[in-house]
Amino acid sequence: MVENHKIKRLIEDSPLSLEKKRLLLQYMELKGVDMKFFDMFLDYLGDETKDIVSLQKELDDRATREKERIEERLEQELVSIDPTDFKTKTRIWEEYYDALDELGGRYNKRLQEILSNVATA
Repeated sequence: MVENHKIKRLIEDSPLSLEKKRLLLQYMELKGVDMKFFDMFLDYLGDETKDIVSLQKELDDRATREKERIEERLEQELVSIDPTDFKTKTRIWEEYYDALDELGGRYNKRLQEILSNVATA
């Protein structure tokens, strides 16, 4: 069985609101750690993660649409050049990978902001 101080630490480090943390700690002090306690804790965590999942889905959808636009632009540019023009092909592919890297960087930054906002809420 996990020691109570470890459970307290999990509660304190969780993204739960101060009120929910307080309720869990009070319950733990009054009735101990039982199945109802774990059910409460999991329900509270579930509520908090719904926001994260929703925001991440929205972020994923936007990133997917932008990636599709980047790929369409790549295809249009490749179709419009001479197949033997390796210099231009190289430039187009480099721009494509740069755009994907930039998109990935913005995605990661926004995901970190989402997680940070939820953790500090």
